[in-house]
Amino acid sequence: MILSDSSNISESIETASVNAQKMIRGANETLLQNFLNGSLILGTILFFLNLYNAFQQEDTFATIIVFAAYALVFLITFARMIPYTIRVGFLTIAYLLTGVISFYQSGMNANGLLYLLISVLVIALLEERGLWILQIGINTILVSIMSYLINTGIIEVGSSLVENNTLLYWISVIVNFTFLLILTAGPISQFMRTWHRQVEELNLQNDQLTRENLDLQARRTEFEKDFDRRRLRQVTARQISREISHQSDIDKLLTDTVDLIRTQLNYQHVAIFITDERGETASLVAATGEGSQALLERKYRIRVQEPGIINSVILHGESFLSNNLAEETRVNRSFIIPKAQAELTAPLRIGQKMLGALDVQAEQTDVFRDEDIEMLQTIADQLALVIDKATQIQALQEHVANLEESYRSYTRGAWTSHLASIKENLNYAFVNDTLSTEFEPFKISEEAMNNGEIVTAAPGDENNPDSDESIMAVPIVLRDQVLGVLNIKYKGKEIPRDLTALVSNASDRLALALENARLLEQIQQRADREHLVGEISSKLRSATDIDSILRTTAAELGKSLGIDEVRIQLRANENK
Repeated sequence: MILSDSSNISESIETASVNAQKMIRGANETLLQNFLNGSLILGTILFFLNLYNAFQQEDTFATIIVFAAYALVFLITFARMIPYTIRVGFLTIAYLLTGVISFYQSGMNANGLLYLLISVLVIALLEERGLWILQIGINTILVSIMSYLINTGIIEVGSSLVENNTLLYWISVIVNFTFLLILTAGPISQFMRTWHRQVEELNLQNDQLTRENLDLQARRTEFEKDFDRRRLRQVTARQISREISHQSDIDKLLTDTVDLIRTQLNYQHVAIFITDERGETASLVAATGEGSQALLERKYRIRVQEPGIINSVILHGESFLSNNLAEETRVNRSFIIPKAQAELTAPLRIGQKMLGALDVQAEQTDVFRDEDIEMLQTIADQLALVIDKATQIQALQEHVANLEESYRSYTRGAWTSHLASIKENLNYAFVNDTLSTEFEPFKISEEAMNNGEIVTAAPGDENNPDSDESIMAVPIVLRDQVLGVLNIKYKGKEIPRDLTALVSNASDRLALALENARLLEQIQQRADREHLVGEISSKLRSATDIDSILRTTAAELGKSLGIDEVRIQLRANENK
């Protein structure tokens, strides 16, 4: 916009310059035409006087020069199609010829010098270039040549000399003097009028350009302020988006977002609404500003289908901007802060899925602009992505936690059943290079199994009566379930860290090995049961009557499964 204004002003200056040049050329052409008109009128008088004098003296050369000068003035006066410069040149030549004829007829005299002076004035006034200097040189050379010719007698002045006391002489002097006055006073007067008019026009143009320049400077300053404001908004939006993109906890994410928007963008009230799964209501989940805490404690919510600004934004998925809430009819007064004058709301959405709305309010009117909509919508889109991502992560974490809890429950139940089926305590001790089943648990073993962490006791500790040996209880943990404990004795006041790490690693590997062995035993037991069921089924298929089938079933189940008593009874009466 500023570049366009600068271009317009440059074009205005160029146009003004071109117009000024056209005005100067027009004034010069008018001045030339006035010169020509005056020269033709007064030259006609001089033409007849000089022509009369030339005929009287029977001077053919003078007659030719007089005719040539008059014809030249007559031609350039009425032939306006001739270029301006050529007409000026011809008029200058005409005065030169008139001066030459004056010198030729009367010798070196004031009239001839006046004609030469007029030729210099004509070219000086009508041509902007420095051609008048060349004209002075030409006149000087011409006067020198005429002086030489007259003094050497080549030109006989006496025969053509007009007597000073004749009527013809005085008429010639009066005409020349009058013409010189008109020639000098007229152009000077016209020049001064034109100059004053052009000065006034230039002053007006200068004033206009000054006003335009001041207006341009004001608009440039406003543009720079607006540019700085937009740049600050963009930087702030990127900063806020970057800050919230690292959050995974939804509650902290929402709280940090409203705080950042309020502090960084200087809004008085910021709120976030999240819709329920069915999209029927939207709850206020985070807010900052006057009265926001009270709304959060009340668990403020709105129905999406009801009238309201936020309701409409969530329902239609389009941003809303109002710089004067006093003129807005859809305002929900139960949510607007008391001093709010403007409101801007952007939808939180992922594709076509609406998650809620981001609402900001200000205490001044006309504070929001179109770029604020884009900025807030950018933050809202980023926030929606992070919320959706955090929601998915939270749901995934809950699902994983449920799976882990199910797996732990399964592991706990499987080992409980497995150990119960063994009907013996599996205790082994390696003491003095001898493996035995005698096991005396440490006092710290129960603590290690209850907490699932390694427990140590130094010599002389309340849990370690030995005075020269340290003890350590390392739980055997499988999927967060404690299967047993490893009790280690070490001669020394402190168990080395590398030994602790080694035993812990061995405990982890032991837990996996035990689980693999249990699974293998479980598979073997299942295979045995399938084989037993197959044998029983084979014997049942060989029986031919019901009594034989029942006898065989009872006997095989008792013998195969080691059951003390098996009873099989068929129902005799449906009514009993």
